Amino acid sequence: MMKISIKILLVASFLLLPGNGFAQGSGSTTSPKSTSKTAHRAKNNFAVTRSISGVVTSTKNGTVVVKSKNGKSISLRVTGKTRVGGCLQVGQNVKLTYTPNNRIAMLVRCL
Repeated sequence: MMKISIKILLVASFLLLPGNGFAQGSGSTTSPKSTSKTAHRAKNNFAVTRSISGVVTSTKNGTVVVKSKNGKSISLRVTGKTRVGGCLQVGQNVKLTYTPNNRIAMLVRCL
């Protein structure tokens, strides 16, 4: 009788544990040898971005310097792939979306 109740207790406690505790992992990864088109597209389409809003203080040689309201200035490169919504002039209020690892502006929106 004692052996049966211990087994029932173990099974019941196992079933009562939260299911998300068993599904913990490091996420999905692809092997380096993978030649899947969707894996290749997903890798190329993912980029970490940040945004800054402020006033353009200078534009020279393909770079733009923006000073935010809290006094932080950042210099970013503007390339042919940068989407510019409106005109980019000194004194213009803008919101820039950029990639922090190479400091290239991806999107410029005039406010």
